[in-house]
Amino acid sequence: MKRVVELKGEEAIAFAFREGIAGAAARAALPKLQRTIQEFRPDLIVRESAEFASLVAAEAAGVPQAGVAVYCSEYALALA
Repeated sequence: MKRVVELKGEEAIAFAFREGIAGAAARAALPKLQRTIQEFRPDLIVRESAEFASLVAAEAAGVPQAGVAVYCSEYALALA
């Protein structure tokens, strides 16, 4: 978080998203999600579109996934 404080505006947001949400948070959640998929054996994984561990776990297990956006649609368009 120290680095986020040093950055400004869009650069801070991009860094926090990349290193925090898509980085550390996803890496921390991945092992448990992989175990859950192995045990539960779902037909489909429905995930929040900014949560990435389930995307990686679904791909690795060969399980289809669907993302559900719960944020502003203009943000999704900006990422496309």
